[in-house]
Amino acid sequence: MNENVIVENEMGTIEISDEQIEALLWPRCLSAIPADVLSRIS
Repeated sequence: MNENVIVENEMGTIEISDEQIEALLWPRCLSAIPADVLSRIS
């Protein structure tokens, strides 16, 4: 399941894979979780 996603913006068109998207999104998801919730999970 390695689909590339085409992203178009004013700079042009870039192609990124699922793994790259996950690598970009995970830190944001984790930072959006409050620290006290994270400490309860781990």
